[in-house]
Amino acid sequence: MAITKFDHIAIVVPNLDEALTHFRQIFDVDDDKLIYERDYKDTDSKTGNVEIMHFCLFPVGEVYFEIVEPASEDR
Repeated sequence: MAITKFDHIAIVVPNLDEALTHFRQIFDVDDDKLIYERDYKDTDSKTGNVEIMHFCLFPVGEVYFEIVEPASEDR
């Protein structure tokens, strides 16, 4: 099976706001399409473990670019 399209690409960074400032300089980020969330709780459906993260997501062409900063203590 060949990959024909990506939905989104994510990178993990130590500081979300600094990374967002950096990537705003590289990509033309439309604030109306920017999704920004702090203290998002992601629950693993298999283990029930909860990870807390800060993230933002914005479109770049036909792909969404996601920046994630882990906020859980075990990061």
